[in-house]
Amino acid sequence: MGRSALTVRERDVLQRAALGESYREIARTWGTGVQAVKSRARSAMRRLGARSIAHAVHLADLQGLISPHGCGHPETYWWHLRHGEPTDDACKAAHAALRRAQRNHPAA
Repeated sequence: MGRSALTVRERDVLQRAALGESYREIARTWGTGVQAVKSRARSAMRRLGARSIAHAVHLADLQGLISPHGCGHPETYWWHLRHGEPTDDACKAAHAALRRAQRNHPAA
């Protein structure tokens, strides 16, 4: 299954679930209802052939559809770039902080 097989929202719900967010927390972030989040999760599960949300997260991770880190981690900045995705402010800030730390404390 290719990267385009999941919608942006389907990938987002799986990414957030992988990081331990509840459907209610995801709905709050999206500014929508819990049922809309559950619908996206079910759709992602169906597309991936998963039996549960945990199984869908596992399959998406194996296929490289979700980042191993949540946004705000320096590695996620590069993950977004490698996958042709825009980087968000949290990833940019984490990457910039890492670069500053590397400049201030270069490896011996």
